[in-house]
Amino acid sequence: MYEALDEISEDCRKNAVFLKEDFEKGGLLHCGVCKTPKQCRIILNGMERIEYCMCDCQNRAYMQERKNFLDLQKREAVARRKQICFRNDSELYHSRFIMDDGTGDENIFKIFRNYALNFETALKENHGLLIYGNVGSGKTFAAACIANQVIESGYSAYFTNFPEIKNALWNANDKQGFVRDICSYDLLVIDDFDTESDSRYTTEIVTNIFDTRSK
Repeated sequence: MYEALDEISEDCRKNAVFLKEDFEKGGLLHCGVCKTPKQCRIILNGMERIEYCMCDCQNRAYMQERKNFLDLQKREAVARRKQICFRNDSELYHSRFIMDDGTGDENIFKIFRNYALNFETALKENHGLLIYGNVGSGKTFAAACIANQVIESGYSAYFTNFPEIKNALWNANDKQGFVRDICSYDLLVIDDFDTESDSRYTTEIVTNIFDTRSK
């Protein structure tokens, strides 16, 4: 215990910032800026020790530095998940609800936003969305917006389409393994859902994917 305390005290001493304005009060060193102690008294087994500690302004600086570090880690993690999701498709990568030009149905986009913002519930209850409409109605944009919001909320997502899935399955040695891989993401977005919906093979793929994700 004493060795651990000595190590902590030494770390605090090494990281302490001493100012000419620092002053002693009550036998303890105080910060000349925030006027709070840079030393503290510890009673251990009936013996008093004076150890170094962080004053308020040093503690605030430390907490801010830690926050900046965690924020950077989060941004880097989000960037990695987006690269995996969109494979560097810049148009999809940067799709955000804030970019909506207002030409679409506002109520429908509200549903999309609510789904993305409440994805934790949708994931737990295994709820998905089927987005359909005419060519050029913004289906792909809406799906990419949902995926980006989900990723920024800390979840994983994968954006693909049926031609891509069919090509991958055709070349895959382990076809079920490929299906398990794309179904392992928290959100799976399949674009161009109806490009070949009349194909029996496509129907089998859809059924397999849905069955795998429902397990």
